[in-house]
Amino acid sequence: MRRLLWAVAVAFLLGSALAGGGGGGEGGTAPSDPAPSDPAPSSSQYRAAIVANAVSDGSYDVWACSQPSLATYTTARGLVATGSSPHKSSYMAHNARLYVDGTLVARSPDVVKRVSGASETNYLTSIAPATVAHRLSCPQALVAAITARGWHKAISIYGYSVTLYTSDVTYG
Repeated sequence: MRRLLWAVAVAFLLGSALAGGGGGGEGGTAPSDPAPSDPAPSSSQYRAAIVANAVSDGSYDVWACSQPSLATYTTARGLVATGSSPHKSSYMAHNARLYVDGTLVARSPDVVKRVSGASETNYLTSIAPATVAHRLSCPQALVAAITARGWHKAISIYGYSVTLYTSDVTYG
């Protein structure tokens, strides 16, 4: 009888161990399969994402010129943003330039972000916007063409490189 009980106990423990049970009422841990990786985009898909997410915006503070006179000023602004969503990038850079009637009046420093060891789990999809501003008299702002131009560069985690320029014109 003792042998029978011992054989049943051993069979139970072996069965529990093979089934992944932890014994003593503890549950085992389920195996974890890695998540499937996103399919790599083509170079044209990556470029399309950069084109769709690259923005330049030029404006001036209209409210400041509600009473235009020679001693009233406003601020002309340029803003540039770059993104690659939904695709993954290892490098992004941009800068903003502000023109008044075709003359460059201000340029932002380059904003650059690089990911070391970029991969499916270590990547960028956007960087901080670049902004630039210039003080402008209201009489000039009311008739000027204020242009924000952006330079954008991005490199995907697969090595595709895209460089492009964007532009936005605001007429006073």
